[in-house]
Amino acid sequence: MRRDLRQFALGCGYYPYVVDDIIVAVGEACSNIIEHSKTQELFLLDCECQGDCLTVSLEDYGIGFEQQSPVEDYVPQPRGYGIHMMRKLMDKVEYVHKPGNGTIVRLEKRKVREPSPMKSFATE
Repeated sequence: MRRDLRQFALGCGYYPYVVDDIIVAVGEACSNIIEHSKTQELFLLDCECQGDCLTVSLEDYGIGFEQQSPVEDYVPQPRGYGIHMMRKLMDKVEYVHKPGNGTIVRLEKRKVREPSPMKSFATE
């Protein structure tokens, strides 16, 4: 999945350091689905690039979940920063809940005009 996503995003003209952020965010979304969907069914992952925006949609068929308010500041704790991290890495993170029938997660990332690795979440 990561290799295909990397090739897709690079093919859409994203800088490699931005692609790294996209891959981390999508990986976190996949981990959340595996941990929280409470289903053995596979989930769908779809990538689309239109203009200067790449959208990754993930859809599971589990029990769904109620999103809690995002963590704004770092407070030491062992878990619970996945959604916060995805929001920092991506330009938009959206959840569509299908109560009792799963969740759709949409992650969007716009192209940056010039390379600047200092904009990466990993270097903040």
